[in-house]
Amino acid sequence: MLSNNISVEKSYELFGLNSSASIERIKAVYRQMAKKIHPDLNPDDPTARDRFNTLNQAYQVLLATHAQIDRPESVDPAPAANSDVRVDRVVDSSLSPQDLELKKEVFENLDKLVRQENFVKAVSIVDMLAKVVPNCAEISKKQSEMYFKYAQDLINRRAQLVLARTYLKESLRIDPHNQQRWQAVNREFNRIERLLK
Repeated sequence: MLSNNISVEKSYELFGLNSSASIERIKAVYRQMAKKIHPDLNPDDPTARDRFNTLNQAYQVLLATHAQIDRPESVDPAPAANSDVRVDRVVDSSLSPQDLELKKEVFENLDKLVRQENFVKAVSIVDMLAKVVPNCAEISKKQSEMYFKYAQDLINRRAQLVLARTYLKESLRIDPHNQQRWQAVNREFNRIERLLK
């Protein structure tokens, strides 16, 4: 959970933007900055993780600010009064050319990391992509896959089985309609149970 210790003004300042910037511009600047300062891409920079966390925090602040300003006119606020009614947001799955290029680049990187069995880095990178390009079904499926592979690796190494169980559950939460994933996760849960005996 992000703490709220960065103001809207400081967030715009960090991004080099003003309050009239569009959400698309904010996302574009975030992608550029994230590529430059991501800790996995700057292993020799001891400040990279803190700078990246600050960038993410500022990004969340700006997204939240725009969500309040740009409320869709077609949304009827009346159902919110009834706590039993659940309103699902309709998401446009089409991506901008920049998001498509970023997704392609990250997916290629993820494939390399999986071949190298560097699942920790793969999970970190897919999480970043899911934040930068939210509500994309293909990215969610890839995130679910990376979580599953990381959990499977932990189980194979008989290491951190509680963490493996957490990632298995998250894998299902992210992609709940994937029947093959459910079956595979159940097999891995059974393996964990046998290892814990």
